[in-house]
Amino acid sequence: MSEPHPITVRLARETFAALKARVGRERGEGLPSLSQLAIERYMEVCRRELATVTLDEASWSLLRDVWSSTRWTVDMIAYLDVQIADAIQLKGLAKKWDVDGKKKRGPKPRKHKLSDELAKAQRENEQLKKLVSTVRSWSYAQRVAVVDEVEYLQRSTSTRS
Repeated sequence: MSEPHPITVRLARETFAALKARVGRERGEGLPSLSQLAIERYMEVCRRELATVTLDEASWSLLRDVWSSTRWTVDMIAYLDVQIADAIQLKGLAKKWDVDGKKKRGPKPRKHKLSDELAKAQRENEQLKKLVSTVRSWSYAQRVAVVDEVEYLQRSTSTRS
């Protein structure tokens, strides 16, 4: 095990109370060592759960775009699918990030504008259903791992720019 690096964190009152209640004084555990163990476990859960998530690069890009200005709390993570659905419908992000893998190869001849619009809406609806269905199938731990990864990718991208 490597040498520990000291950090300072501020916890929500409920989180602090839950952590403090788990301190095992009879085993010589203090709050700092229990906090360290909790963080190490969290990182391991994220690593393992992220390995079970399969998304293509377009979907990762869409998720980074959807969550670019969101700080996900533990309560909000249950609503990832709703946030994605809204972003796809309201911002057209499925088309922007080519989530369905159908790159435009140039203009197609227009026969009937209404049928084109209906076909486009149907394709976007299928994109929405597929990605939202995937997210809905994720366990809470998988959702946490994906949010953690997206936040990490956003931070690492912003520090390189």
